[in-house]
Amino acid sequence: MRNLHYGLIGFSAYAYAIRFRGLLPTNVDWIFRDAIGDVAGFDSTANYLGWEFFRRGAFLVWPVGRSTLLGPEPGASIAMTDSLPLLGIPVKYLTWWTDQPLQYFGVWILLCFVLQALFAGRILQKFISSHVAVLTAVVLFPLMPFYLARIGVHTPISGHWTLLAAISLLFSTRLSWWPWLLIVVLAIFTQPYLGAMVLVVFAARCAGSLFENRNEWRGVITSVATVVSAAGIAAFQAGLLVFGSGSLGTDNVGDFSANLLSLIDPEYDSPLMFNPNWSETGLIRNATDGVYQYEGFGYVGAGVVSLALIALLIWSARSRIRLLVLVLTTVTIISVSESSGIHGSSLIALAALVAVTCGGLAKLGTHRSQRLCLALTLVVSLLLAVTNRVTIGSQEFSYYWPGFLVEALGVIRVTGRFIWLVAYLVVIMCVVFVCRVVNSRKVLLSVLLVSSLFQLVDIRGAVSSQRALLVQNRTPTGLEARLWESVGERYKKIEVVLPGPSPVIQNPGPGGDSTKYNDDFWFAKRVLWADMSEFAAVRGISLNAFYFGREPMESYAREGAKLRKVIMTNTYQDDTLYVFTDSALWNQAKTFRRDQDVVGLLDGIPIVAPNLRACTSCNFDDVVPVRPLGD
Repeated sequence: MRNLHYGLIGFSAYAYAIRFRGLLPTNVDWIFRDAIGDVAGFDSTANYLGWEFFRRGAFLVWPVGRSTLLGPEPGASIAMTDSLPLLGIPVKYLTWWTDQPLQYFGVWILLCFVLQALFAGRILQKFISSHVAVLTAVVLFPLMPFYLARIGVHTPISGHWTLLAAISLLFSTRLSWWPWLLIVVLAIFTQPYLGAMVLVVFAARCAGSLFENRNEWRGVITSVATVVSAAGIAAFQAGLLVFGSGSLGTDNVGDFSANLLSLIDPEYDSPLMFNPNWSETGLIRNATDGVYQYEGFGYVGAGVVSLALIALLIWSARSRIRLLVLVLTTVTIISVSESSGIHGSSLIALAALVAVTCGGLAKLGTHRSQRLCLALTLVVSLLLAVTNRVTIGSQEFSYYWPGFLVEALGVIRVTGRFIWLVAYLVVIMCVVFVCRVVNSRKVLLSVLLVSSLFQLVDIRGAVSSQRALLVQNRTPTGLEARLWESVGERYKKIEVVLPGPSPVIQNPGPGGDSTKYNDDFWFAKRVLWADMSEFAAVRGISLNAFYFGREPMESYAREGAKLRKVIMTNTYQDDTLYVFTDSALWNQAKTFRRDQDVVGLLDGIPIVAPNLRACTSCNFDDVVPVRPLGD
């Protein structure tokens, strides 16, 4: 019955924050947004179109997440388009009978709210005897700004309930491999970053088990081997390895990090992201951070900060010495803020969160091995989130990390997201500290109720902006020519020449490579993959280039070499439409054309349509002719 109550809290939070927008599976228009005016539109568009390519591809594939219609040979995967394999794979086999455009992301959002509250309740009920107080505190979790900020932008990774489920397992009396295996697999099939975070929590639990009883090493080794093996199998089946290990690593560890002020910073500073301010009251001020640190957004909300401050005041008021220390600390922080350039209220909020988190760990009342698990999770997650290029506000310093560690973390790349684990542990410890220092049940309930209501009031403006992402704000496709219908019926493949990450048709800007300038590329098209993908996906046409989570650069190079040979030798395939972004090869194609091929600009897109002139019912008026090189 308690679980039902927690689920109802999550559902109520969903009804308030989302208001059932985007829930209807046949409504896909809200997913598309301008991929130039709104960079976040890249992700939501790619998530949906990646699913449509996957669904309309081969029915039986291996691994089960492989997408046969998308990417260079031998294909991409539903995981590489971040299309939520956890739902995408089973839904493919449930909807094979229809060509109706469908999406499951709206249902996923509802499910995440319910599970977010469910697992939060299961954690908090271990420390709060009053069920009403637990329900009041649970409200905070589906109203976490850093959780809500992902909805409609990076919707699959809003499955933060997997993190809370993993944290709940830290309080288990013994290490059992099967629940960890289940949550790790679920997290990987949701989004690989969540899988990595759950594995960090699992590693901390294993360390705690060994600390508690060194004779448990055999059981720990068995659990590690089982869970890690399951994680590898899940990654393979979801399609995370479909591009090979070479596509996983990067060399920009530290770029997408978290700021040390992330927990009390209510606003992204990056112009690259949808950017609401998550503190409508303005009591928590914005702190300047780096251009890519939007990925480390971890603001916990003014309600959580107020909870920490109230708990700290109640605890300090019981001792004159503690009260004096609190006053002196506050005065010192205000003095430091004047010279640091960081607003005093922000530093006070951060200090309160740190103090209450430490107090919560001390007052858990659980076995010391469990406290060690929590502390390890907290410290490791924080180190990974801030990386060795530590920033606090606009100030930065660095320290040495060994090369092998940097190389290993290159697979993760966006390490700033580990701040979410830190944030959830901080919120949990705040609630634990409050329930330990407040003796009266009525006072405890009042404190939690005030904090939850304050959280609700403070984020309402940002929630409204976030909700607006789930309405029908569709950017019209750029493919308006009537000839596209004939193209869609005739060709089975679209080849971008040359394939690469997020291909776009435009001339180089000022300071760019002038040798790539082409008079036919005057049309500064919106991102090409968005239009081409939508056109191809709903018709079951394969496409060789896309906006992937990890780019198959080696496969692109091999595909590019084959396409160069095709263009240079005029050996076009009759079932393939060729779309050009390479100036030199386009000059070759339009100069040495074949009589039956259509060569020109269709809605500003340079195309070679092999043997299309043989189509007697096609209308070629929309094709803008181009002159051969030298004319």
